[in-house]
Amino acid sequence: MLAACTDNAAPSSSAGADGPIRVTSTGDACKVSTASAKSGNLTFAGYEHVFFDVMVERMEPQALLSYRWHPYNLDPAVDYEKEAPTLVTFTLKDAPGKGTVLTVLETGFDNIPPGRRLEAFRMNSAGWKSQMDKLVRHVTA
Repeated sequence: MLAACTDNAAPSSSAGADGPIRVTSTGDACKVSTASAKSGNLTFAGYEHVFFDVMVERMEPQALLSYRWHPYNLDPAVDYEKEAPTLVTFTLKDAPGKGTVLTVLETGFDNIPPGRRLEAFRMNSAGWKSQMDKLVRHVTA
């Protein structure tokens, strides 16, 4: 999402074209706008039933984005709002040459109920690895 600000790329969204957070770039400026809804269902095939709800904590264009969410919230019978959310932080830093280092850190798993903590951590770790692999393929293509 933040990379859209640095590349002068096409508009991007956190959750599909009608996502709750939209970042667009014009020259060196970033425009961040939020839709009326800050949540919605995922648009990934097979996960359309999963409700995606985030609370943006901080946004520093071209440097940092952090949000809170309820990880691995796939069971429609569970009220995840009763749980403390985790904090996801994306940080961009300049690297030697014209590179950029992206760091993704998710904290707060110690506040997830013990009965689902390990599985939530395991599934989110695999999910973040998959997303980073996709990003590497994209930027090296």
